[in-house]
Formats: sequence, C-alpha cells, structure tokens
Amino acid sequence: MKKILLTFFAAMLFLPNLAQAATLQTGEEVFIDQRMADDLYATGGMLSVAREVSGDLVAAGGKINIQGKISQDLMAAAGELTIDGEVDDDVGHCQGRGELLELCRAIHHVVD
Repeated sequence: MKKILLTFFAAMLFLPNLAQAATLQTGEEVFIDQRMADDLYATGGMLSVAREVSGDLVAAGGKINIQGKISQDLMAAAGELTIDGEVDDDVGHCQGRGELLELCRAIHHVVD
C-alpha cells in the first residue's frame, strides 16, 4: 500500500499538463520496446524502457530500468533506479537505491 501511495503522489508531482502531445503508460509491469516520438509518462511496479524516447520521460515505480536513449529530460521516482542508457538533457530523480551506469551529458538537478 505504501508503494502504491508513493507512486501515486510521485506521479501527481511530476505529471505536468497532459494536453500536450504525450503518451501515458501505466500498469503493474510496463515494458517500452518501441520508439516513442513524444514525451512519455509511465507508472508501474516494474518499468523498463528499452528503446528511444524522443521527448521527456517522467516515470514513477517500484523498479525502473532505463536502457534506451532519452532525448530530453528524465524525471524519475523509484525504489530502485538503473540508468544504463543515454540521457541528453537534465536528470532529476529520487530513489531508494540505484545505479547510473552511463554518464549523462548534463545533470543539473539530482535529489537523493
């Protein structure tokens, strides 16, 4: 129950106006295996991004694994966060534990 509430409040905190072109994915397990041409907003118990997101990625979940390229900003709230891909712009995250395996080109705001 605590994880569900954390996910809900993190999503409400990070989700800006959805009137712009964007994709919303939610579920217990969310797997992104195709290129996203716009911003992506995703929540789930387990979230995996294996392909390019051409806009921002805003994600909240228990376990988040990012292997694809994020062309703009990454904002993530997770119990466990692994970034094993490329982020071209800002990275903002809060997490219980995690690894940043690739260097990001620019990190302006990181919250632990």
